[in-house]
Amino acid sequence: MVEVICELLLPLVMAEIVDTAIPAGDETYIFQLGAVMLVLAGVAMLCGVLAAKYSAFASQGFGANLRQCLFDKVQEFSFADIDRFSSASLITRMTNDVNAMTMMLAMGLRMLVRAPVMLVAALCISFYLNARLALVLVVVIPLMVLVIGILMKVCTKLFETMQTKIDNLNNTLQENLVAIRVVKAFVREGYERIKFKKSNDELMDAALAVGLRIIAIMPVMMLALNGATVAVLYFGGGMVMGGTFDLGDLQAFINYIVQILMSVMMVAMSLLQLSRAQACAHRIKEVLETEPSVENKPEGGDLPGGPPRGGGGRNGPRPARPQGRGGVPGRLL
Repeated sequence: MVEVICELLLPLVMAEIVDTAIPAGDETYIFQLGAVMLVLAGVAMLCGVLAAKYSAFASQGFGANLRQCLFDKVQEFSFADIDRFSSASLITRMTNDVNAMTMMLAMGLRMLVRAPVMLVAALCISFYLNARLALVLVVVIPLMVLVIGILMKVCTKLFETMQTKIDNLNNTLQENLVAIRVVKAFVREGYERIKFKKSNDELMDAALAVGLRIIAIMPVMMLALNGATVAVLYFGGGMVMGGTFDLGDLQAFINYIVQILMSVMMVAMSLLQLSRAQACAHRIKEVLETEPSVENKPEGGDLPGGPPRGGGGRNGPRPARPQGRGGVPGRLL
């Protein structure tokens, strides 16, 4: 919040320099406002670093706890439960899927908290500076939200498909490594290469299907950003020439336009990451909500610890040797 406030104050201080200090030729006032801008930038940078640090701590702690919960749940599974998911899929869910959830939480704590506050505050200041120019945003922002919504709907299903292809690739690799002696004994390396290439190509196609749709967001965002800037310069320039709008306020307004659209862009990237996290969360939820097909009885206890009876550890009592005929020690079989 402090970071956002400092960044929002910077354009207003710059507008004061352009509209008041420079026309008056007051160098002292210019240096004072410049020092204020440096302080605001330093405070914003410090708050940003601290926010990134604590969001990283929180997200990594969440990922560690989630992996531990998944591991504890897998320990309760029977062989049939493990076969139903497959060991490769369980490994993917405990590593790749949890990493996606961790990344989403880090982005959410960093961007989804900062960007909406920046968006709303910058919109309010823009309408305060010039309500007529701010109408440009009323046209641009809904178009961006529509494009983001369509991409999220499409990419969610594609991310689920991609995670399934990762499972298949891990399963193929695991089968090859476990049975590597059999593969070499029966000279099946060629078949295994073809099998792995098929899984690898399917994963590549799935990843390309997602990536080619995600990259579409950047041209749309840049088109909206540049189009809004051109519209503001065109209409705002006419207002400045007509004497109804100050040049410094126009410069500050353009800065707020950039902040608003960059906030929308950050939210869009976070939401696209959220679409992948949703697919991963669904897969993780399946494991956590699965009831083991074989459960331990409540009255059953753990096996007693310690060395077996008559045995012992390295220094424990040794078992008595059987006696042969005539009291001669016999042989242990």
